Amino acid sequence: MDTPELSQHASIPDCYYLERIEQLQVMADPLRYRIIKLLDRPRTGAQLARELGLTRAKTHYHIKQLEGAALIRVDHIDTSTGMVEKYYTCVARFFSFARLLPDASDINDPVITAASYKAVADFLSATIEVSRDIIAHRPLDLSRDAGIWMEKSVVTSRRKMAVIREKISALREEILALEHDDINNLSDEEIVRFNAMLFLTPEIMDRNDPNN
Repeated sequence: MDTPELSQHASIPDCYYLERIEQLQVMADPLRYRIIKLLDRPRTGAQLARELGLTRAKTHYHIKQLEGAALIRVDHIDTSTGMVEKYYTCVARFFSFARLLPDASDINDPVITAASYKAVADFLSATIEVSRDIIAHRPLDLSRDAGIWMEKSVVTSRRKMAVIREKISALREEILALEHDDINNLSDEEIVRFNAMLFLTPEIMDRNDPNN
């Protein structure tokens, strides 16, 4: 028996701040990131295996990795069929690694380590790979008034970059609030789905580089 999607989805907290770099390392795997995205509603290991085209053993291994890192949890257990079926869900709709990064305003905050830097880079790469697969397997509306795309390296002042970062942060919160507010209030005819990726990654500028 499948768990209803909308009522369960609404109960997931909005945001979880990663507490250890090991959590980000576990999530920085495209397959495990796919599992997290699928667990925006409760699913069993068997359901995940069918969705991903994997064996149950391989799916179970990755579930245990994510559960051990406190990124997913058991939502409920169903015994109505005479079998014990665990339904898993992610611990939040959005994961933030902001607290794993050094605070520039705190002189006592440690500099980011090589392991942390690699974990962040691997995680961002995993999210891009998963988004690429979503685009490859779902029809896109490429009309002018539908999607919007941009990838650009920009040179500007720190002040202006801070303003852009603040606007992107506000947009992120607005996007999260959309689903939180609408998920139980829209009819099937009104529901639309879109995929959003927001990246602003400051780079160390080499003034000797002719491309700068």
